[in-house]
Amino acid sequence: MRPILLSVTSETTKDGIMKMGKDLGLSGNRYNKIGIAHDYTPKQREENKQLLAEAKADIIAQGEQPENYKLYVIRKNSRAEVIKKRRLKPTQASLRPRKQTVLHQSPQQIDN
Repeated sequence: MRPILLSVTSETTKDGIMKMGKDLGLSGNRYNKIGIAHDYTPKQREENKQLLAEAKADIIAQGEQPENYKLYVIRKNSRAEVIKKRRLKPTQASLRPRKQTVLHQSPQQIDN
């Protein structure tokens, strides 16, 4: 498939399209091979790489592993910013206590 370049007039329209793009893979076989990505200039791509490298160095300086984080570069009004999201290890996710919901209790259970 060939890429299609789409131009929009407002930042909010672009943000809406980018948010909906992540749901394409959930829309069935017809749309799961479609991807949406930002069209950054070579200078912006270099800035993104530099920001990610700085964020990884900061994580290492704090004594943590960069693999424990998912790093995103977002741009708002041509200002770039790195977002860090902590990843849960599979063992951490299974050890996390689950909420227990009581749907119905008999009167005997309430008195005890």
